Amino acid sequence: SYNSTITNINRTGNFPASHAINGAAATPPIICPTMHNTVLQILKILIFKPIIYPQFCNKGMLDTTLLEPILDNPRMPELLQELQACWKNEQLHRAAFYEKIRPGDKWEFINGKIIMHFPAKEKHTEARQRLSYLLQTYISLHPTGVVRDETTLVALQRNDYLPDIVYFSSEKSRLFEPDTWKYPAPDFVVEVLSDSTESTDRGIKKEDYAANGTQEYWLIDPDKQAVEQYLLDEKTSKFWLYSKKTAQDEIESHVMAGMKIPVAAIFDEQTKMEVVRRWLK
Repeated sequence: SYNSTITNINRTGNFPASHAINGAAATPPIICPTMHNTVLQILKILIFKPIIYPQFCNKGMLDTTLLEPILDNPRMPELLQELQACWKNEQLHRAAFYEKIRPGDKWEFINGKIIMHFPAKEKHTEARQRLSYLLQTYISLHPTGVVRDETTLVALQRNDYLPDIVYFSSEKSRLFEPDTWKYPAPDFVVEVLSDSTESTDRGIKKEDYAANGTQEYWLIDPDKQAVEQYLLDEKTSKFWLYSKKTAQDEIESHVMAGMKIPVAAIFDEQTKMEVVRRWLK
């Protein structure tokens, strides 16, 4: 995705002055200013799954070894209460994020932080626009859903993302209304890598989309002119690397049936138009 900066919440619950929102400092609620170190280490583990006690749980739901810092701590009830308070306060902060964000803002809400994106580099913009054009054209010829771009706010259980390109099947898109501005997990997500966001695109976003049922995930590398294609493992709710393609290869989507293009079409305008002309014949 774009170059970005992270706006953390300070101990007073305010945004730092250097990252004022819409020209004025915002004051979302305090988020756990006295949080115990153990809670900090495991907070993200508990967000997507219910709390599980080893002797009373269905062990298939979650690896209980992830919870050992709490399960082995005599202060477990207190720590769990603190986790619940942290989650509640983070959601209040997220509500403030929804109130402040405006059309055109390049903001994401990730693990309690607001990520503000800088303008994209030309190589990033060109790759995104070419692939978006190809996918939009294909869907117009084979209407099985809708393709949206970087202005689409995907609101998952904890986080809010602005992916570069997304595809929603007709089953999901038929529920969209003219005033919809928060979208569910897409069926197919594309992110164009940049230096400042690669770790996020390969980390929390990749994990989060898989946990929420996204079926296919592409990472576009403009420097190497390559595409990594990940598919969802339904049993583990994780992505696995299905293929890695370069500009000499072709790539075919598993979610958008029949959508097959040369990888070079993402990086070269002439190749892109040759693909479109072939489709229109």
